[in-house]
Amino acid sequence: MRFQDWDVLLFPAGSHVPIREFRTTYYAQEDPRTMTTTPLLTAFLPALPTNTPFQVSVHSWTKPSSILGAGNAGYVPGTIYQWRVKIIVDGVAIASETYPEDTTWPKQLDSGLAGALSFPRFHRSILSQSHWNASEDMGRIKIQVSAGYEAHIGGTNKFVKLVDHVVFAFQPAPLDVLERSGIAWPHSNPPIVRSSRAAPEARQISMGGYLPLGDDNSSRSTSAYSYVAPNVYPSLQMLAPFAAAMAMPPPPVPDRRAANFSRSSDVSMHQMCTSYPSCLSEDKEGCLVHRPQLTPRGRKEAVAISSPASSAKKRTRSAMQELKINDGSPEKPARKLNKVDVSDKENVNMDL
Repeated sequence: MRFQDWDVLLFPAGSHVPIREFRTTYYAQEDPRTMTTTPLLTAFLPALPTNTPFQVSVHSWTKPSSILGAGNAGYVPGTIYQWRVKIIVDGVAIASETYPEDTTWPKQLDSGLAGALSFPRFHRSILSQSHWNASEDMGRIKIQVSAGYEAHIGGTNKFVKLVDHVVFAFQPAPLDVLERSGIAWPHSNPPIVRSSRAAPEARQISMGGYLPLGDDNSSRSTSAYSYVAPNVYPSLQMLAPFAAAMAMPPPPVPDRRAANFSRSSDVSMHQMCTSYPSCLSEDKEGCLVHRPQLTPRGRKEAVAISSPASSAKKRTRSAMQELKINDGSPEKPARKLNKVDVSDKENVNMDL
């Protein structure tokens, strides 16, 4: 991994070929005691067998101009400033070396407090974690580059740290796990892209001077190994049968005359209907038809609704005065007169 001009590589013991690195990411690690932040770089690498000897190479491609950081603030001439390279595995410091301020780089470390540097074992419990933290110590190989000064304390010279320049955190895992998680490449499920000359695809538009980068598969809200291969998502070819089904015409209206169908109508027919079930009838084919009826408000309206074929119209007062009594009223039937013999009528006239 490389941060500015600092470059750190891990090698198997006796090899000149560095171990591959994947998915390098930059963070700022905060120290809660001093409320300061330190650059933190993380990367994944294929794990070597447990206890395999390895070595670390720390290099600065240019001579550091300020050992105490930007501006070299607080620099006191005559003080013996030093660089320190510290190796931490699973949260335990296993090696630490100090170098003069004007030392030359690179520096190689292959041994520590307990002898040769040995590769740690892979913690399988990491695969079941539901989160991922860049500053986690378990399962990490960290190389810390710091600056400070030498002080004579208790009869011995000790290193007093002033500033951490950068921390490199390597997370080893078996190669098959990295490939299955889409971290190491090549793997069997790479994203498929088309040539921009053959068929240009829709591109993200850069706003505010940022590069239009694609979506990052390395979501930090879940485990770093929780990867879903791109070919798992449905493609246009996979969605074709569903699109064809959606384009089919609607199914035919069911035959309600069949024995396995209910003779009742759908509830949706009777929305705002107040005359159920008298509003239902059957057509010539035996299908249910909804014919809502208006609720009569009075006697006259009931007669008009119950006799839709009646042609009687409302008559004016003058027209009703001209009616003869034998015609009867338009609403009521004509009053029947008692039948009287002709002889009886003559007797009545004679008595008068």
